[in-house]
Amino acid sequence: MGRARRSRQRARRQRSRTRRRRGPLAPRRARRRLGGLRSARRGRARGAHRDLRDAVPGAGSRAAVRRRHRRDAPARRDHARARRAGRPRRLPVRRARRPGGGLRRTRPGDRGVHGGIGRAPDRRRAGGRPGPPARSRRTVPRVPPVRLPAGFAVALDRETSFWSGGTVATGGSPWKVVRLAEAARPHLAALRRAGPGGLADSSPVGRALARRLLDLGMAHPVPAPRPGPHDVTVVIPAFGRAGELERCLAAVAGVPVIVVDDGSPDPEPLRKAAEAHGARLVRQPRNRGPAAARNTGLRLAGTPFVAFVDSDCRPGAGWLDVLLPHFDDPRVAAVAPRVVPDGDGGPALLARYEAARSALDMGVRPALVRPGGRLGFVPTATLLVRVAAVEGDAFDEDLRLGEDVDFVWRLGDLGWNVRYEPAAQVTHTGRLRPADWARRRHEYGTSAPDLARRHSGRLAPARPSMWNLAVLGLLAGGRPGAAGVCAGVSAALLARRLSRLPADWSLAVALVGKGVVADAAGLGHALRREWWPLGMLTLAACPRSRLARAAATAMLAPIALEWLRQRPSVDPVRYTVLRLAEDAAYGSGVTAASARARSAAPLRPDVRLPAAFRRTARDHSPS
Repeated sequence: MGRARRSRQRARRQRSRTRRRRGPLAPRRARRRLGGLRSARRGRARGAHRDLRDAVPGAGSRAAVRRRHRRDAPARRDHARARRAGRPRRLPVRRARRPGGGLRRTRPGDRGVHGGIGRAPDRRRAGGRPGPPARSRRTVPRVPPVRLPAGFAVALDRETSFWSGGTVATGGSPWKVVRLAEAARPHLAALRRAGPGGLADSSPVGRALARRLLDLGMAHPVPAPRPGPHDVTVVIPAFGRAGELERCLAAVAGVPVIVVDDGSPDPEPLRKAAEAHGARLVRQPRNRGPAAARNTGLRLAGTPFVAFVDSDCRPGAGWLDVLLPHFDDPRVAAVAPRVVPDGDGGPALLARYEAARSALDMGVRPALVRPGGRLGFVPTATLLVRVAAVEGDAFDEDLRLGEDVDFVWRLGDLGWNVRYEPAAQVTHTGRLRPADWARRRHEYGTSAPDLARRHSGRLAPARPSMWNLAVLGLLAGGRPGAAGVCAGVSAALLARRLSRLPADWSLAVALVGKGVVADAAGLGHALRREWWPLGMLTLAACPRSRLARAAATAMLAPIALEWLRQRPSVDPVRYTVLRLAEDAAYGSGVTAASARARSAAPLRPDVRLPAAFRRTARDHSPS
């Protein structure tokens, strides 16, 4: 009975959409156009054209037919010219080769990917031969699965957890809930028993499971270090600062090095430093930014891997031995080491704070780098890249800042994996004068509008759920009972959706609790950074407002927990003040650049509606 009711409701929605779009006579015209096909959907004839128009030529509204006719006109013309010229007959190009040999859906007029990254991981034929080349420069985000080599060891991420007797897993980057197939559960149990040391399961099911867990971010590679020599070229963009370049060249001795002078006012010290260490020096006539300098070095490199190293960085011993084995996974395009301060600042307060929380230090845990995940980007202060993953220029030369974020996100959109490996460490000389330190954080924030224009929706300062906002609002208003009822209703609805996995109530309750805490932390983070003026007013209003005290708790509680976990050599009060100053400096850059660009995208939150509202909005959206 429930199925019949849903069918009637679906037909009613289709009829209402059809009337809004074409008027009350649209169903009759649609039946006439479908002709004999109406009997196939006799129970839903009045709205059948919406379901059949993608599968049946000519089905759908007249406007949709005209749009498809105009869209496919270039392909039909090319097909007609090929037939007249006597070339082999082919269908109009609605399906093009996916890079590496697979097929993908495409449309005439597809353009190349911005910035030059245009290759996806090779899908090998039998015998290891590469597949045919791509027919289109545009690459879709979803690429064919690439098998892991035999003996490739992986270990589960420590935040990956299992529910319902091991049938459901949660975790990954971004965080998600997945159902585990029956055949994979014994292999997963062996992987759980292996612990942090990892397991190399060479069976077909084990390798497929490892491939899936790596792509989800629920597991990480555990490659053994591989001593050199290595087929790598180091590219160092430099602008002045010959003393730092000297120390960097000494740290990367033993591999080919290309130093790109990015239009330094006095090129002679850089030339002497490069000659002293046997590095190749390339000079650009004017300063074009680090992205252009890296692209210049990339074009001159003749090795399968290129390491981008900034002149103020010094890689540690054996850094390539640790990073290069990650490329045994054919889907890995780049690997970043951990970048830590060099500690030359002495006992100064800012130096001690940087030692605990540097902007370039991504932490002690390995991670899959994905937007929206635990690690959304990695800096290109030091980054090892597979040359086969890029075409032409890797970095967008229009970006003076944020080019590393743009580069990593475009690689992920093409189906490549970017990994963070903290076992390899690089020291970095930071800016420890307060004015320089604050100015650099402000400059980081100015890249937000450009990134928001290139990557729509990814720069939202907060992405709270409507349910979680209701719970947090009731808690802030002093109504914990109503907040508990709201959270219970949310858990009940979520448990109903999760019952298809199957999953029990405990998972739904855990997800709701995790979501409320995460959204509270996200709102507090936005109040410290992008919405920092509102955050400062909130802190000032704490003595007079219950709501302000709740918002201040969301702002300050994550900082307190961070201090308790790290125990830095800075007292908690000054640590909190410096953290607020750092976030406000970054947020001021975001607001200033957004005002200049006349864009509110980096400041606008993305509120996630409940599933029922999303369906209603989708039903009422124009087709």
